[in-house]
Amino acid sequence: MVDLDILQINLARMIKLSERLRDAKVALQNNMPLNVAMFNPDSKDSGFLLQLDGFRVRFADLQDILGQVIFPMVCQYDEDETTQYPLSTRERIVLMEKKV
Repeated sequence: MVDLDILQINLARMIKLSERLRDAKVALQNNMPLNVAMFNPDSKDSGFLLQLDGFRVRFADLQDILGQVIFPMVCQYDEDETTQYPLSTRERIVLMEKKV
């Protein structure tokens, strides 16, 4: 059984990470969209590269908390997953897509 207090704490962490990702996206707005064919990191200033790296890290952090914490807890809460029968990441993603 999932502890709802722990789920709420993790959902709050996820929301905070999504807000930080949104802020990182706003900081990059003046340099978007990037042209993949023309993108050369050596021609960009270090401030822009730090902003781009910040976006990448925040995206990865959000992806990690969703995949490693939130999705498993939701599956356990909905009794789609038990400790005896753990789901693969792919199975969890398929379940999450069905829930929306």
